Amino acid sequence: MPMERQSGRVVRFGVFEADLLTRELRKRGARVRLQEQPFRLLQALLERPGQIVTREEIKEKLWPDDTFVDFDKSLNTAAQKLRQALGDSADSPRFLETVPKHGYRFIAPVDRVELAPASKESEGSSSKAGLWTVVARSDRTMFAVALLAALILAVLYFREAPPPGAHAAFLGSRAGRHNYS
Repeated sequence: MPMERQSGRVVRFGVFEADLLTRELRKRGARVRLQEQPFRLLQALLERPGQIVTREEIKEKLWPDDTFVDFDKSLNTAAQKLRQALGDSADSPRFLETVPKHGYRFIAPVDRVELAPASKESEGSSSKAGLWTVVARSDRTMFAVALLAALILAVLYFREAPPPGAHAAFLGSRAGRHNYS
């Protein structure tokens, strides 16, 4: 079953977020450029995180039967471009692990995000709004803390100051209590 039909068309891993419907990869909210084949490889791996996706399965998903390419070279290039976009390394992978002579495995923890369903005519704009809502939800705690700090600072800054001379009157009355005669 394709990922778009399953729950969680937006998938988070590490500092990345992949929208599998719009085929966008973002890092901390900023769009990361990723060509079609490397993104499709990422999508195939995100369908089954933690499991080996064989080279044959990848070939079927990325290159239809009527496409003639140097498969090994093309797959290696797609994996290399995906690793580059993710800042990953084949020697010490955080996301994409090579399983020699078998295929690849996505090894990072994956979190699927639920977005509100959109109507056909507003799908493009509401999917972006839904993505923004998901991002904003994760920042609510920080916003609440900042708002509370601003409120405390405002109360301290604008509180009523004692009338001028009140401090001097206090000191004067205290000084007057001592009898040095």
